[in-house]
Amino acid sequence: MKKYLNEQKPKTAIVSAILILFISCFTIFTGHDIVYAGASSITTVSGSMTVDEIAGLEKYNSCDYGIVTPNLDQGNTNICWAYATASSSEISVLKDKLDNNTKDTLRFSPTQIAYRTYNRDKDPLNNTDGVYSNDKWNVTGSSYNTFLMLSQWCAPVAGNVSAKADAYENNLYRLLDAEQIDLYSAGSYRINEIKQAIAKYGAVTGSYYNARETYYYNTKGESRDGISHAMTIVGWDDTIPASNFQPKAASRNGGWIIKNSYDSLPYFYLSYDSPVGNVCGFKYANKHEFDFNYFYDNVSDAPMRSESNSKCVSNVFLAKKGDDKHNEYVKAVNVATYGYNLNCRVKVYTDLTDPGNPESGTLSAVGERTFEYGGYHTIMLDNLTKIDNGTYYSIVVSVDSNSGGSAYILYSLNSSGNTHYKSSYGWNDIGYAGRIKAYTVLKEKEETEQKTDISAARYDAIPPVSFTGRAICPQVNLTINSQILIQDIDYSISYKNNKNVGTAEIGINGIGNYAGSLTLEFLILPVDVPIRPDCRMEISVNATTLSDIGLPAGWQWEVPDLSVDNLTSATAIYVGENKDNYKNTTITISLRKEQPAGPNPDNQNPDNPNDNNNDNNDIISNKPDVIPAIIVSVVTGIILISTVLLLIIKKRKK
Repeated sequence: MKKYLNEQKPKTAIVSAILILFISCFTIFTGHDIVYAGASSITTVSGSMTVDEIAGLEKYNSCDYGIVTPNLDQGNTNICWAYATASSSEISVLKDKLDNNTKDTLRFSPTQIAYRTYNRDKDPLNNTDGVYSNDKWNVTGSSYNTFLMLSQWCAPVAGNVSAKADAYENNLYRLLDAEQIDLYSAGSYRINEIKQAIAKYGAVTGSYYNARETYYYNTKGESRDGISHAMTIVGWDDTIPASNFQPKAASRNGGWIIKNSYDSLPYFYLSYDSPVGNVCGFKYANKHEFDFNYFYDNVSDAPMRSESNSKCVSNVFLAKKGDDKHNEYVKAVNVATYGYNLNCRVKVYTDLTDPGNPESGTLSAVGERTFEYGGYHTIMLDNLTKIDNGTYYSIVVSVDSNSGGSAYILYSLNSSGNTHYKSSYGWNDIGYAGRIKAYTVLKEKEETEQKTDISAARYDAIPPVSFTGRAICPQVNLTINSQILIQDIDYSISYKNNKNVGTAEIGINGIGNYAGSLTLEFLILPVDVPIRPDCRMEISVNATTLSDIGLPAGWQWEVPDLSVDNLTSATAIYVGENKDNYKNTTITISLRKEQPAGPNPDNQNPDNPNDNNNDNNDIISNKPDVIPAIIVSVVTGIILISTVLLLIIKKRKK
């Protein structure tokens, strides 16, 4: 890197001074931190601005908020993907303030992540078919390979521990979400979606084609375009000139701020022109949020999916951890999905009478969540669901795409005998292990009875809001006995039907010292259509029907085939996108027939109809003769006057 930079040394002191001044206006790299002019003024990473607002900024850098841990050097290993997973996970934990750790004290082990991705001990509940081991860790991969292992709580492990350390004993955090932003599309990416993911998670992993080291890198035009090295994307800067990038200038300004896993180049800018793949974000909860993890998927393999049998899938489990002093409760469900704009619904049935029929018990809890991308996501239930030791319970999950695209629940190739899919003929053994997990907690029996029912909470009425085209998530203020309740500590919150006009719902579920649920409602009101036609229009002489008269996008004539002869008005209606969310979708437009062009009555020259003023034309045509005559007259007058004056002077001298 130093050699590369020294090759561009200026040859004069003046040039050097100019370059120093120029570079100072852009990026300064010092040690393990990247600093740039014009740093964002956001007060917190997510508190004072929405994800969309942060994504709309020209510049953003998570380093500015003290949540980016120092770089680690991967050396000669092949596990850049594990370093990227560890780094982005650290940033997510610090962003969410899960404990008292700081960027200088929190450290996840990349080697432990890599090893446990390919080597897993038998799970504590003995629901899988034993140890899975390849006795390897220094192999190529991607952050996506870590999703299954993280969902099984095999990592991440904090501290300087052995790669083979007991994951279940040393694990301090529980995976909530592992999301692949561009699922199965490694060669392309969408800039705004990645910005939103960074704003949401604090950082994301990514992969690019690594052919050289330079502070401003554009991989476009290298020996090949592709991906070969994983890294962590911690921010962006849209203002970097395209000419700054090497080895060739980019086609557009701006690039990603990259945290690397090499000491030789700890941070650099990657041009937006460079293909990026394996973009993943992670979200965690503290260890004390969940105690046990029920699952059957023990193998990290290519998931199987089928339109016919992966829309509604269930895992049936045997409850194992309750005893005389403790009750066991299902608190949340983790499910692996494929697709975009997904809506996932969960039902928990307890006390099954037939383990082969997941719906043969009592429906005890439900949960629902939408998410934009596939991956592993956790859905909180509307209430803690007690499962008695030695009884069977089921987790039934159904999924579909809000945009009408593909939507699947993923399977593992190993067989469980307890995974079923629902068809028109009922429930069927699928033959594979569904990637569905039950997160449970233990509660002392007397502790459970002391919980406060959150349905007793007081709250302010939520005023109506106007349709925006996006999901609307108003904040709520809850109090019980003058005690202000805190979101994610005292209760969880979910939204339903909160995008389109109508009545939206806010689901409040007690957590911590609170139990039960509460449903709030608010109205979403229609708004005027953004673009409306003019209320007065002129009918072209060539128009024969209303269809010949153009209208703005989304609008059409109520009767487009109506003749325009002697027509003075007509009705236009809005039929475009989101039409049900708009008001004033009908407008009456006044029409006036355009007058055809005719002869000009002011024309005085019948021989030349284009001549509208003969007098003026005569003047213009005579100008070449008039001007020389005037000049001659003036010169002659001057000569005469001069001659007379000379004669007078001579006469007086005599």
